[in-house]
Amino acid sequence: MTRIVLSSLLISFLASRSPGAEDLPVPLRSFLDAHCVDCHDPESRKGGLDLESLGYELGDSKNFERWVKVLDRVTAGEMPPKKSPRPDAADRSRFVESLQSSLRDSERSRIARDGRATRRRLNRHEYENVLRDLLSAPWLEVKEMLPEDGVAFRFNKVGSALDISYVQMSRYLAAADHALRQAMAPHVERPWTGVTRYYARDQPSFTNKFKYSVFNTSPERATFPPLGSAPQPSRGRCPAAAGGTGR
Repeated sequence: MTRIVLSSLLISFLASRSPGAEDLPVPLRSFLDAHCVDCHDPESRKGGLDLESLGYELGDSKNFERWVKVLDRVTAGEMPPKKSPRPDAADRSRFVESLQSSLRDSERSRIARDGRATRRRLNRHEYENVLRDLLSAPWLEVKEMLPEDGVAFRFNKVGSALDISYVQMSRYLAAADHALRQAMAPHVERPWTGVTRYYARDQPSFTNKFKYSVFNTSPERATFPPLGSAPQPSRGRCPAAAGGTGR
């Protein structure tokens, strides 16, 4: 019975802690328990930091950034605060070296796996330069056709700030179409734009239908079409002019 109770307490204790929290190296855990947890526990959460529930998953970028901030504060002497008991220089040095070594190894592994720069889309300046190079058209100006790029840490090349939406894709395609038209325009011959006039009087297949129509039986009506203000005489005589009476 005692063994069952102890097992239940151990399982409850492990479940209450976040995944990865037990992976902390011993120098880090002992330093945090002695100097940091009192102010950064789930109840206090000073500065919005809870070290008890903070996992040690350096492969996660968010978690990596949190531990970098912890390292920076301890290295600068800002934490623990001056009003709190100060750790020994040797303890602080061991904590900094251990955490720094873990962060460095994690970053090297990430760079070897993914490269130094994260995958991201081109910002509008880069997209314009790419189109200029591909189409050999250094005069192209398409960046104003694209939405403003997001900015992070005062840079417009950070992948987390360069989002992609259907609006962004639509503008990119429209800019590419415009660039293609501008690049092809100087190499296309302009089509002939002369004026050709066609007159009904020069079209026999059209005028013959009106020469001897049943509605055009009088000689004066057998003149089609007029030229200027004077009617033109018919080339042939209509049946009414040959022997009938006109209306």
